[in-house]
Amino acid sequence: MAIEEGDILFLHGLEGSPQGNKAVWLRAQYGAEAVPLDTSVAREGAARVRIGDPGWHWRQEDVAEALRLPVAQARAALSARPRRLLVGSSFGGAVLMELVQSGHWRGPCIFLAPAAAKMGRRRPLPTGVRAHIIHGNNDDVVPLADSRRLVADCAAGVTLQVVEDDHRLQSILLDGTLAKAVEQLL
Repeated sequence: MAIEEGDILFLHGLEGSPQGNKAVWLRAQYGAEAVPLDTSVAREGAARVRIGDPGWHWRQEDVAEALRLPVAQARAALSARPRRLLVGSSFGGAVLMELVQSGHWRGPCIFLAPAAAKMGRRRPLPTGVRAHIIHGNNDDVVPLADSRRLVADCAAGVTLQVVEDDHRLQSILLDGTLAKAVEQLL
């Protein structure tokens, strides 16, 4: 089945946007739609956490508020039309995790250095959800150990690919890693 425009939905990171490198690449290659997530509350929370906690661990009372509007925006994009694949990068990976955990998405997922565990959301993906996680071995924002733990806690169908890169994962656009992941899941 051919990939059609809008089949892929991209959820950007905390500092990202629909005009970021990954969003632009996915749009150019596959006609992906990128959701403009309002990350302002999450950015404020992250700034407070970084100042007060060297481990950069979120207080649970801040997590729900940080995710509330971005998850609603992603749900609206899901409701607008059928999708075949969701891709979440960093904070967008936390949003994607919330969509999966709440039952709003059960299709295939690509998580790029997902920040869900960093935000205290340490839950495995539900059985039957196919997911591929790509994480850089030099990531100094989201620990690689978080992705390793997620895969270890999940049932079959969830895989981890560690790449030689940092948190931005720019190499995966150039070396075919992201393209292979998209094609494998679709």
